[in-house]
Amino acid sequence: MSDALTQLEADVSLIPAAIQARTLGSILGRVSEKTQDANRQAQRCVALVEMANSLDGLSTATVERAVSHAIKQTLEVGEMLANAQGADDLEAIYEDYGEIIVALRDLDQQVRFVWSLKAKSDYASLIPVGHLLMRIAGAEALGRKLVDIGTKAEALAARAQPAETLAPEITSLKADRQQALADMAKFTESPEVDGFLDAVTKGAATLETVTPKVTAWLKAHDALGAFKVTG
Repeated sequence: MSDALTQLEADVSLIPAAIQARTLGSILGRVSEKTQDANRQAQRCVALVEMANSLDGLSTATVERAVSHAIKQTLEVGEMLANAQGADDLEAIYEDYGEIIVALRDLDQQVRFVWSLKAKSDYASLIPVGHLLMRIAGAEALGRKLVDIGTKAEALAARAQPAETLAPEITSLKADRQQALADMAKFTESPEVDGFLDAVTKGAATLETVTPKVTAWLKAHDALGAFKVTG
């Protein structure tokens, strides 16, 4: 997969020159009109693959197939554009170019669906955890960071924008999330505390989740009073 991406990015730089070099009459006009955005489509393919990778979408069979198909179609037409020699070659490009659009549309839908799920499960879910940590002494800044990450993800998921601008934002947000979770693990220093906080945010905490270690941690952070028992 990485070799294909390297070749794809190399071919992207060849496409504009190939388009400008065509001088073959009416077929040239038709091909040029249809493929004038070939460079943008290639960049879109690169961005969608980046998004899929950032979202761990390549572990999903349907996304992996869509990625492989989109790369294959983009590479094939890119090579045809770069190596076109005559009217027959251009006619073939004209006929095949629509396959890139279809392949990228399918990949775009698959990747954005994964992103919509991840935005809720991996990012928006940080918001209640953040609000909870903001009530605990020493965790206020971390709590605000979690809320900020979750809020940004919600806004990003609700905003329609091209893959080329969405991909780097998702990559950046993923890095922020990983760092925040690492900071939270350092702060809690206990999987039991992490489990308790997660259960509280889901309204699923029970007395069984309030283990001696959790109680000691809450007491150490003057947070016992931040919770109450309901039944």
